[in-house]
Formats: sequence, structure tokens, C-alpha cells
Amino acid sequence: MPQNAPSGLWPSAIYSLIKTAKMQGLDPRKYLSAVLERIADHPINKIDALLPWNIDLQD
Repeated sequence: MPQNAPSGLWPSAIYSLIKTAKMQGLDPRKYLSAVLERIADHPINKIDALLPWNIDLQD
């Protein structure tokens, strides 16, 4: 997110990811941990692989 984004945008995005992970039957802590571990080396054109309905937490 841009640094000049409204202050409520970041928490809203994180909350949305947590709720979506729960809806997909994932443990939100495991999901967010996996995303944070992978995102730095993940290709930007395949970022959708890290969304809750696509991610493989078995890696």
C-alpha cells in the first residue's frame, strides 16, 4: 500500500485477509506467517498464489 494511503486502509486490508483466511478454513496466524515468509522472494506477477484460497500451507 502507498505510504500516503488513508490510515484505516492498512488495518482494513489485514482484517480482510484474516477474515478471508478463516472463511477458507485456514488458521489466520499460520496463513499470515506463511505469506510474510514468502512474499519478499515471490514474483509480483504471481502474487495471487498467496491469496487465502490459493496458498498451499504444506510447503
